Amino acid sequence: MHEELAEIFGPGGQPVHALYGDGSEIPTEDLDSVYQAYEQSKKYFPWREGDVLLADNMTISHGRHAFDGEREIVVCFVEPCPPCTVRDGVAICTADEGGDRGRPA
Repeated sequence: MHEELAEIFGPGGQPVHALYGDGSEIPTEDLDSVYQAYEQSKKYFPWREGDVLLADNMTISHGRHAFDGEREIVVCFVEPCPPCTVRDGVAICTADEGGDRGRPA
């Protein structure tokens, strides 16, 4: 996949382009392993009117497929929450400061 995109967009011009932190290129075989992991991890679900998605951008990758029709996107960013454990549908948080204990998950 990486090589095909490089042929279309040129080196470094791909819509999905990743480098190591030091700016060096990531080998194609390593990128292919990442793409394969994404493919194996995909989850699909049908959206219905009124559905809401809450996503933690630090722990998941997310996206959508193209579609026709109208849509409304509302985005809200919040401060990171303290680590929580969910037991019986209740988030048990280990916040040092100002955390809510026993919030519904």
